[in-house]
Amino acid sequence: MVRLVVAVRVVAPVGRSAETVDALVADGLLPLLEQFDSLPELSLAFSAGVPVWEQLDRRHPEVASRVGDLIETGRIEPLGGPACDVVLAAVPGRDRIGQVIAQGEWSETRWGVRPTCGWVPHQVWEPTMADDLVEAGLDSIILLPDPTVTTRSSHSIRSGWFYTESDGRLLGVLPADETLAGLMAEGRVDD
Repeated sequence: MVRLVVAVRVVAPVGRSAETVDALVADGLLPLLEQFDSLPELSLAFSAGVPVWEQLDRRHPEVASRVGDLIETGRIEPLGGPACDVVLAAVPGRDRIGQVIAQGEWSETRWGVRPTCGWVPHQVWEPTMADDLVEAGLDSIILLPDPTVTTRSSHSIRSGWFYTESDGRLLGVLPADETLAGLMAEGRVDD
């Protein structure tokens, strides 16, 4: 059996202009939600930091509400991760843990759901992160490939879950593949 996991990460770093969020909604979220509504059997995982949600609430409350309704019905699974868009590998462990706990608490307060699967932004992995992410309440993560790596096997191993550990704590890792996203951006995917 082949299972496709569709995950969407929405990023609008703190300090970006309101127009950036407006473009993100117009060019990304609204078309995504329109297509998503036409495929009721599809579910997806969704990640956005607290600053993105705050801007959506202020500038596009109808979009924030629509995504929230889909989370509450279980069609969208909120992903955990840092509350703000930070490079997790670049901050001390206690800050990593605090960022992920803050995002989890925020999600639980907002929708009654504390994410157990997370997203590691900026494709930067550090081996001791596994222990910190488990400590923060995650049991798995989606990890994008490192964009600086120029040598890849033509036989991708990104086809299922792997496990890593730090200090004896296991963390599930789902290696992501952005091939489909690239094809879509180039207009090379048939409807």
